[in-house]
Amino acid sequence: MAQKIIPFRKVPSTIDIDLPDGTGDKDYLAILKDYLPKIFAFKPDIVLYQAGVDPLKEDALGRLSLTHEGLQERDRWF
Repeated sequence: MAQKIIPFRKVPSTIDIDLPDGTGDKDYLAILKDYLPKIFAFKPDIVLYQAGVDPLKEDALGRLSLTHEGLQERDRWF
């Protein structure tokens, strides 16, 4: 999630990844690739995956700079 996106008061969770504004495909996917094994090592009974488009570069509210290709690559990992 972008560091400066709402909600301004975030409730901490087990794994929180704050991304700087403008994070693009390369950095986003590298971070995701690093954290996914840690998340699945927990062996959750259920995983809720919210795949919004707010990280798109064209989305004024999301604050990240992913391309359609970057989102497609992310989605292939699930």
